Amino acid sequence: MLIVNINLLKMKLDQDDLIKIVYEQIEELDKEKKDHYENNKKLSVTYKKDYMTKQMLYYDFSKELPSNLDVSGLSGIEDWGRWSDGPVVEFKFYYLPMNKEEDLILKFYIRPFVYHLRQYQTVKIFVNDKHMDTWKYKFGQSFPNTILEIPRQMLNNKEDIFLKIKFEIENPVSPIELNYNEDERKIGIGFMNISIDKKIRDYDFSKELPSNLVVSGLSGIEHWGRWSDSSVVEFELSNLPINDLILKFDTIAYLTNKQQNQIVSVFINYVKYKTWNYKENQVLPNTTLKIPQQILNENKGHLYIRFEFENQIFSPFELGHSFDTRRLGIGFKKLIITEINDPYAKIIQK
Repeated sequence: MLIVNINLLKMKLDQDDLIKIVYEQIEELDKEKKDHYENNKKLSVTYKKDYMTKQMLYYDFSKELPSNLDVSGLSGIEDWGRWSDGPVVEFKFYYLPMNKEEDLILKFYIRPFVYHLRQYQTVKIFVNDKHMDTWKYKFGQSFPNTILEIPRQMLNNKEDIFLKIKFEIENPVSPIELNYNEDERKIGIGFMNISIDKKIRDYDFSKELPSNLVVSGLSGIEHWGRWSDSSVVEFELSNLPINDLILKFDTIAYLTNKQQNQIVSVFINYVKYKTWNYKENQVLPNTTLKIPQQILNENKGHLYIRFEFENQIFSPFELGHSFDTRRLGIGFKKLIITEINDPYAKIIQK
């Protein structure tokens, strides 16, 4: 079996160079080893290529895991995922195609082994040997929040193991002990899937946007950002933390002598939330939105934002300024999202 040197993956190589190195090593193998490695490569190198563009990694425990994730304490693959088998489960990520200067968000989809004869389960979670959270499950009640936010300071930038996560399960038990069935495994929780994403605070509209922000009603990217090109602009944000949030928009308005103001109604999840009034030669309106945790909780971390222009908008061509036929209203430069309990939030509120 061929193993790509982990130091090669940590070098600043572009994707073509990395794939070239892989294939140069494959050529040295006989056909049997080559076939084996081709299957493994689909789970490792192409994983890196695919998910660097999507800004997110996804691990499905009902399938073979990619080679950058080593797991212990789990039983075999089932059609839904894998059960823990014993008091400790450990994950070791040897490589993640993320910027090490970014905080990470790990979202776990867990199936606890609780039922009417086994009503409680408690799991302690450690990240790089530091206690991060405790998940408490109770039969018949809502599951705990299983999202971990990993600050960049906790990532191992110099070690081969980029990220280590340990789960200590308080009382694993086998179904046979409970006369539930003949299963002798010491079961605690089941892992269905994990998603790993960057904790993005800064959306720059002069660049390609990450996958958790989908927009409509905007024109193309320019060096400074993007203009609206419709009477309605829509943003859909996903994978947001379930917390009180502050959204700070950095915007400009298209104002002229013939069009001296722009009035924008802002809707959050279909409810009118605020009005921004832009006037020529006056201070820009306050474009900060405070989003309570309840809204994020009700919509499972999703947020739908709609901007409606109350006044008629015109193109520069209609106003005799240029041949630009886009219907310009406001331009979006940046969007910064912070949690209210984050010290960084105090900066953007000023």
